[in-house]
Amino acid sequence: MGICQVGDDDQIVLMTSTGKVVRFKVNEMGVIGRHTQGVRLINIDDDEKVVGIEKVARESDEETEEPHT
Repeated sequence: MGICQVGDDDQIVLMTSTGKVVRFKVNEMGVIGRHTQGVRLINIDDDEKVVGIEKVARESDEETEEPHT
C-alpha cells in the first residue's frame, strides 16, 4: 500500500492482489464519508489486498499543444 500527494487535476490508480484495477479522478472523489471515517475508494474481497497506488498527473497544456512552425 502507499500514500501520495495529489492535486485536483490528477487521477489515481489502485491495484489489488487479484489484478483488479480502478482509476478515478481526484476532483470527483469525496473527502469525508459517513461519521468522518473516510471514503471507500474500492471494494475488495476478504482474500484481496490493495497492493499498489499510483498518481496519474494531468498533462500540462505545453505538452499537449501542437508545435509552432
